[in-house]
Amino acid sequence: MTTRQQKRATERTSAKSESAARVYITAPELFTDCMGEEWTAKDGETGQVVTMDLLDVVLMTVRRCPVQTAEDGERALEIIQTIKSTTNGAIELRRADYDWMMGQMKAHAHKLWSGADSAHLRKVVEAAVSSTPPE
Repeated sequence: MTTRQQKRATERTSAKSESAARVYITAPELFTDCMGEEWTAKDGETGQVVTMDLLDVVLMTVRRCPVQTAEDGERALEIIQTIKSTTNGAIELRRADYDWMMGQMKAHAHKLWSGADSAHLRKVVEAAVSSTPPE
């Protein structure tokens, strides 16, 4: 087992620290791009331009970021499934997954969105993070 696999296995089995190491990302009511306009993207299936909220943008960004290993691919899949299952507008993630996701966004989001929009996205997500569950 590689060091990365051991680290990931340790993260999964540490239930005590896991409950304390959770973060919550609450989507703001109004989410815009860096110019204050609606965040839009072209739908690959229909070709139409669609408006996206914060959860949609984070989901698409995590989905499109390249990964180095199969373990990173599994982590990305877990994050995507968590985002897709979000029903109350707040994403609940392990702190380690949040840190990994933000690292991926910093390294790769500018390849998907404009440089200014990718920086704006990271700032909005960082501002929306809390260590306490939303009410």
